[in-house]
Order: sequence, then structure tokens, then C-alpha cells
Amino acid sequence: AGTGARSALRHAPGASPEVQESGADASAASGPESIPPCAPSAPLMAAPPASLRSAAHRPLPESCAAAVEATAQVCRAAWGRGLLAGFNGNASCLVPLQEHEGTCLITRSGAAKSGLTGQDFALLALHGGLLAGAAPSSEAGMHLAIYAACPETRAVLHTHPPCLLALGLLVPPERRLDLPLYEAAAYRACLAFVPALPPGSAELAEAVANAARTHPAIWLENHGLVAHGHSLHQALALMEELEQLAAVQIQTLQ
Repeated sequence: AGTGARSALRHAPGASPEVQESGADASAASGPESIPPCAPSAPLMAAPPASLRSAAHRPLPESCAAAVEATAQVCRAAWGRGLLAGFNGNASCLVPLQEHEGTCLITRSGAAKSGLTGQDFALLALHGGLLAGAAPSSEAGMHLAIYAACPETRAVLHTHPPCLLALGLLVPPERRLDLPLYEAAAYRACLAFVPALPPGSAELAEAVANAARTHPAIWLENHGLVAHGHSLHQALALMEELEQLAAVQIQTLQ
């Protein structure tokens, strides 16, 4: 496989950490900070687990500021590339804090990823307790399960890539991204598949975490894509590669 594919495989969980530096698209317009009353939030978005909704409404520690900005930049870049839209998707990263051991920063429930601010994040203990900030994403359990299953993972990104989702409606899993292209086989080897399971459910969290032990990207049937690794930039880059291959395959089917 080419250099890009080898890099994605080399940085998969279990590989040696490497500093990732990637410029995020900071030119995207800001979106709403909360769901308007007319948005169909109730039927489409699962509520966060009860254990994560009893927030003490404490503000995020100032030491989280850099992680907030970096996560917002990656989410804005993913939105600009069409991998996120409206209120879908979520992102998290580990945040080492002196006052707490084992914590992660995660986007809040119902946040528009095009213009995240400090009010759009929650600080969680890796054992599942809400430490500060807003109510976290309904997929918080999935993020925590990945961190528990993959100790070297430091960031998790979940998006709804339109080409991958469309391809999932056109061909079965064994044919997806099966292309006679130079790097297609290498990138497809990064990808695991889990069946359609309810968003925000414990069943989905367990299935994704099990797949994440051996693959840096997981296709959630009829739902979206999860990527994890040493940074959100790394996860986003892998998603872009997979989404591009899906777009190419769709063109071959027309």
C-alpha cells in the first residue's frame, strides 16, 4: 500500500504514539449552540445515560481550554468536509488533569459541531461520572467503552459520512470499498463492521468497543462511522480517506 495507507495502519491502536499536527479549517461559520424548539430532537436523539445527566453544573476547568479549542477545530473541519451536519456526531479526547485522574472531554448532547464553544463540552471521568460542563452526548457510553477497551487510544470521533452511508444502502459489507485501487485494500483493512444497533445503547457501545480492539475505524450499520487513535486529527484523516473511497465506489456503480 502507499504511504498514506501505511501511515493509517502504523498509527492504529497498539502502534507507537506520534505527535500529529494538522491544520483545521477555521473559516466555517458558527452554528447554533442549542437545539431550537422546532428541531426533532426527541425522536431522533437518545438521551445521555442517567448517570451522566446529574451535572453539578460546574464550569470546565481552565486547564481544559486547549483541548476544547483543538476539539472544536477538528469538529469544524469535519463539518466543513461534509462528514458532520446539524447536530449529529460527537468527539472526545483524553484530558490529563492534576485534580482528576482518568478524564475525557466530550461534546455535549445536541451541539452543532460547526461552531462549538466551551459551553458545548462535558468533562467525564473514565469510570463514567460527570465532573463538569453540560450533559454529554448520548454516545458517551460508546466513547468510554472504547477508552476502556483500547488503553492507547486518546481520541474518538464519530461522524455520519454521506458517501459511506449511501454506499451502505447500495452494497453489502463484503463489497464495500472493494476497489482495484492502489490503497483501497489497506484502508479497508482498517475498517470493522458492526450491525445496526440502537444509537446510545449499551449493545452498540459494547459492539464498537470490541471492534475497536483490532481496528482503528468502525462502520456502524445504518448509522455512521467511528475512528479512534492518538489524536482527533488522526481519526479525521482516516475518515476522509474512507469517505473518498466510498465516493469513488459510488461513481463506479452509476
